[in-house]
Parts: sequence; structure tokens; C-alpha cells
Amino acid sequence: MPIQCHHCEKPPCVNVCPVKATWKEPDGLVVIDYDWCIGCRYCEAACPYHARRFNWSKPQIPAEEVNPDQGYLSNRIRPQSVMEKCTFCLHRTREGRLPACLEACPAGARVFGNLLDSHSEIRHVLAHKRIFILKEDQGTLPRFFYFFAQ
Repeated sequence: MPIQCHHCEKPPCVNVCPVKATWKEPDGLVVIDYDWCIGCRYCEAACPYHARRFNWSKPQIPAEEVNPDQGYLSNRIRPQSVMEKCTFCLHRTREGRLPACLEACPAGARVFGNLLDSHSEIRHVLAHKRIFILKEDQGTLPRFFYFFAQ
């Protein structure tokens, strides 16, 4: 089962960061500032979903392959020894576009949208499909749901 950041309403990873390098944005997305992150991995230990990853390697990307459209809190190249996580492609979604994983999925198995918009596709899925909330008992109030097509 694919696991990524659940962008929790009550994210335990935020509370444990000793340098406040991770926080929840006003729109609900949980982000990391890679310049502030000291790589202590407390957030990794606190996340019940195991959605944080430590960057062990120095990035080795040929200059011609570097994306010139990088977002500060999103798709920029991460230095060695910092934590990484899904950002729901913050640089795209804030422009009204879909996260890259949704555009790339050939089966249309993912849905993304504004939970506050009663007419959004995600609200339709939550109202009409059978959903599963991973580790619901943790009390983090995740904003990531698994749903069954039938």
C-alpha cells in the first residue's frame, strides 16, 4: 500500500521538530524548510505513517536535468542529510494544477481536491465511496484517504 504524507490536521511531526523546520501551512499542507532542517529525524520517528524519509545521499543531478521551475517548499533539490516528504506538489496545487502523481497515474486511482468545497471530486468520493483512514486511532486527523472503487 503506498504511503505518503497524510498532511494531518494534528501533525505529530510538527511538534517534535527542535528547530521548527516543519510546520502546517494555513491551507493545511505540512511542509519542511530544507534550509532549516538539521536532519535529526525526530519527525520521522513521530510520524505514525512512516511518511518521512532521510536524504542519505548528496544529490547528483546533471545540470541539463534540473527543473528550472522549483518551489522553495516543494520540488527543489534537497541537500544531503535533511528530511523529505510529499508536499502534494505545492508549487503546482497552489496554481490550481494537480499534483504530478495524479497526472501521471494512468488508472485515475487518485483524487485530489479542496475538502472545504462541497462540489469537489474529493468530497464526492468521501460521501459516496467506501473509504479507509490509515491508523485513524492515532488521532492525527489525516487528510489522506484510501477509497475502494466499488
